Order: sequence, then structure tokens, then C-alpha cells
Amino acid sequence: MQRHALGIIAILFLAVGLTLFFKPELFTASESWSGIGMRVGVVLAIIWLAYPHLQTLPPGFLPMIVLCSIVLARFRQLFPIVLVIVVAILILRPRRRDQRPKSQ
Repeated sequence: MQRHALGIIAILFLAVGLTLFFKPELFTASESWSGIGMRVGVVLAIIWLAYPHLQTLPPGFLPMIVLCSIVLARFRQLFPIVLVIVVAILILRPRRRDQRPKSQ
């Protein structure tokens, strides 16, 4: 159910963004709101498409991606450092041992 709601919200954001883009007289600051609506709609649509795969990610991965995105939005020159840190965390994180089937 969450995936369907996410898709519907993405379509609504895209529709509002495109409506404000083609009909700027509907809202005084429509240019900025149009861009916001389309960007949010595209990001939500991408998340909607990737939703089944996002459920298999480790629990700490999504907050790490959000934090890295915030840092990169503010300081773009830190991209190489953030990339190395993310790769190091993914490689060096502790992993669970596989459950081996019991021999009978």
C-alpha cells in the first residue's frame, strides 16, 4: 500500500509542477513552485520505482544517504571525501554470519 501512495503523491507533485509551469498566472511565484513540484515529483517517482529494492537495504543505509545528501548540497567540494567515507562504511561494516543448514 505504501508504494501505491508514493506513486500517487509523485504524480500529484508532477501534475502541480507542470500545471504551474504552463499556467504561471495561477500563482504569483509559480516559477519557483513549479520547479519545486517537478523536482519533488521526480525524486518520489524514482523512490517509487526503487521501492522493492529499498526494503532490502541495511537499516542504517538510508539515514547515511540522507546525511550525505545534505552535506553535499551544502559543500559540493567535499564529494570525493564523502564518497570515500560511504564506500569505506559499506565495505567495513559488520556482516551477519550466514545461517548454515543443519546436517541431518
